[in-house]
Amino acid sequence: MQLGQHPRGADSSASSPQSPGSPNQVLPVSQARALIKYHEESLAWMHNVVHCPTFRDESELFFETGHVVSPFWLPLYYTILSTTLFLALPSVLSEYGIFNPEKLGEELYRKSIEALFAANFMASHSLISVQTTCLLIHVGHNLGESDFIATLMGSAIRIAQSLGLHRLGPDAPIVGVTDTNEISRRLIEREVQKRVWWFLIRQDWLQIPFLNTYTIHATQFNTPMPNLCHDNPKDMIRDGSIVEQDVDTFTQSSYTSVHNHISVLIWKTQDRLCSLGHPSKMVDGLRKLYEEVIIADSELKKIMKRMPVFYREDNANLDVLPPHITQQRRVMLLSMCHKFLTIHRHFQVPSFKDPWFSFTKISCLSIARRCLQELFSLPNDEYTWIVRSMWTTSTHMVAAAVSLMFEELFTEEGESMIIDRGEIESLVRQCAHSLGEMCGRSEIARKGVSIIDSLLDLTQDLRHNNAGQFDLEKIIRHVREDAPAQTHLQMDLAEIDLLECLNWPCQGASGR
Repeated sequence: MQLGQHPRGADSSASSPQSPGSPNQVLPVSQARALIKYHEESLAWMHNVVHCPTFRDESELFFETGHVVSPFWLPLYYTILSTTLFLALPSVLSEYGIFNPEKLGEELYRKSIEALFAANFMASHSLISVQTTCLLIHVGHNLGESDFIATLMGSAIRIAQSLGLHRLGPDAPIVGVTDTNEISRRLIEREVQKRVWWFLIRQDWLQIPFLNTYTIHATQFNTPMPNLCHDNPKDMIRDGSIVEQDVDTFTQSSYTSVHNHISVLIWKTQDRLCSLGHPSKMVDGLRKLYEEVIIADSELKKIMKRMPVFYREDNANLDVLPPHITQQRRVMLLSMCHKFLTIHRHFQVPSFKDPWFSFTKISCLSIARRCLQELFSLPNDEYTWIVRSMWTTSTHMVAAAVSLMFEELFTEEGESMIIDRGEIESLVRQCAHSLGEMCGRSEIARKGVSIIDSLLDLTQDLRHNNAGQFDLEKIIRHVREDAPAQTHLQMDLAEIDLLECLNWPCQGASGR
């Protein structure tokens, strides 16, 4: 399959010659092969935008002949290597003879971007360039380039629409084709197109709580969610159709499939809240909005209950699961915690002051504590290093830690706390320590440590004072000054998650 082939059949991916030695300028072929294999086995589950067996075949063609399937293939090749170098444990990479992987990973990240622009990806549209953009986020966000990544993602959505990825329609049998290889090629290509489109949806809709806007509207696409299927063509296709697996059978699509459903819930919740309007414009505005939050909370719990058994239970049959399934389970819970926090974001602080909103406090604190406890219980191995290196893990850890800190900051003196103060401080300090170990390779982690340390200092100063008197804007200014290269992603954490939570419910409303 040529991943760059236009979805409507126009060939945009004619084979392009390259110097056979060109990959050796960065990595020897043997190391590149090892990284591609490691990516398929240990990393592809977190994005699911590449059909790895196809990419392996294309890589071998490149290694052996110097030809690529598309002018846009090299950027994809570079970013797969870059993501692997950036996320994999350095000691594992040293076994391949690769040292100083972070520097090399950033170099390949830059090389991928340069190659994208050299191929004029904004004028000549290709599925492969969209895949590349989807992968660039894993390194770009960690490097503090979230503004650039957000702009690239906006371009990727528009390119995907020009390719028709949003209008693939329901799955249907392929008619008029008898060659089994051609049928398989078309089925795999369509599945990749669906995966890429739904990756863009996730990125667009999961950020709704922080930007209060989105680009993709549900009424303007009909591409179904990707199938839960194996990627090995022999297991993926049978009798001219994709073989759909049971939800409790692990596939490369399992992790992203859950997040597809979460993103739909986030979008629906936002639309329901917006349809009600600002709380100051209606009687009992806050309470009416809160009813929608409770509904969303209930729907998110249903998604959790319907997750694959290996994400819900520790005692799932490990013999038929990948070695990193425990780490996937932990980051899935952490991600779920983050979604509960985003759903309840407007009511986290009011929940400590008004019993009407107390469900928020109970819901958010319990899952924040649980997800951090389980994350910190992971073994210190290569797979734990991978999930700790994910930019989403750093973001979600900080959100969980801040939620726990709210319990100490906003519980009135003399009131009982749901979680013991000592346990909160222990978990939050563990969080700061874990993030601190990633500060040299993640701007998100570095900003997160600064926020947590500031809040820890604040709790010491205000332990016997009114928590409402603290100057949150001063903390944010401190974080800004500590890291002048501000990005939207990090600003979301500092300004929107916190400031909006504090200020939005009070605008034009009594709070009762």
